[in-house]
Amino acid sequence: AAHHRWNFDDLLGKIWDCLKLVEHLHQAQRPVSWPDYTSPVVLPYSGTMVEDFCMKIQKNLIKEFKYTLVWGLSVKHNPQKVGKDHTLEDEDVIQIVTK
Repeated sequence: AAHHRWNFDDLLGKIWDCLKLVEHLHQAQRPVSWPDYTSPVVLPYSGTMVEDFCMKIQKNLIKEFKYTLVWGLSVKHNPQKVGKDHTLEDEDVIQIVTK
């Protein structure tokens, strides 16, 4: 069955569940911009915060951090303005605003 590539989607889903990984999408700071679905940032599932996301993509980004707009399950309103201590959920879309 492996050479037919059957059930690879299910297997991939199980691997992500076992490793407890989530993906977050980054949206550029442009007035009309769509999230980059081709290159999500993969981080551990438990307690991942905006600050962890910033450190993953660029270490100096946190120094220039102003606030973040988040779309997804971790916020009540889409988009919602949050700080660096906000906990992210799987597949949240994030737009980081700097000074």
